[in-house]
Amino acid sequence: MDCEQVKILLMAQEDGEITSSQQEKLHKQLENCSDCSCLQYWQSFAETEAEMQKIKFVEPQEQAWNIYWDGIYNRLERRLGFIFVSFGAVILIAYTMYELLKELMWNVETPALVRAGLAIFIIGMIILFVSVVRERLVLRKHDPFERINK
Repeated sequence: MDCEQVKILLMAQEDGEITSSQQEKLHKQLENCSDCSCLQYWQSFAETEAEMQKIKFVEPQEQAWNIYWDGIYNRLERRLGFIFVSFGAVILIAYTMYELLKELMWNVETPALVRAGLAIFIIGMIILFVSVVRERLVLRKHDPFERINK
């Protein structure tokens, strides 16, 4: 049994997730190995665990909670305001584009090259919009960190 396996078993023992056969193997390994760095690792872990047990949670003061909640409310207000401004801008831009299209595309005095350029521009914008919406919908379904090895 190598040191990495011993370390894993030591952590399992600490968490109460070790079987009796694993417990026996662990004790035999620790008794037979005089140069085992795992024992030092375990002692270091036990000291850290003892120090962690001494730490007590301190309830934040009322003023700290007030600052926290004020920050939450400010962020919510800003996000809500940004959403309304964005939707308003989209509606105004869509209406302006509609009026521009109506004026330029159906006006026989508008040169054919301008109408063709405008049509190509609109088709490109539609393709980009569909692409962005499709990407957002696909990314929402997947965890962005799924390819990261833990």
